[in-house]
Amino acid sequence: ELKSRPVAPPRQANLDAGAKLLARYAKAIQEKRDELADYEQARAAYPAEALALLTAGWVDYERAACIYGPIRFMACLEALTGPDGPLAAWKRCEARASLVPFQGGQVLMLSLCYTVVNGMDNVIN
Repeated sequence: ELKSRPVAPPRQANLDAGAKLLARYAKAIQEKRDELADYEQARAAYPAEALALLTAGWVDYERAACIYGPIRFMACLEALTGPDGPLAAWKRCEARASLVPFQGGQVLMLSLCYTVVNGMDNVIN
């Protein structure tokens, strides 16, 4: 026959470890709230999203320059509209890039805006 034993109360060491873990989570949550507040304030103040992302610390300068910089846009447009490019016969072509929130992270979204010879505007996301 099995006899039940009284359950011992939690030890102080376990309670202290739990309190430290909760304090770490609270600090991480506050840091993310501060980053988000910095981003929202910078996004409202700056004309370019890259500056807001830099302010929040979510991208470094090199990544922001690569994603949003004119050199990358020009390289993409050269490849697309050059003599052998798929958009060589089109009147106007513009590429736009932005980082958008996705499943707790970020994803790079590219949009290609172009005008064909008959003047009709198109967008490919």
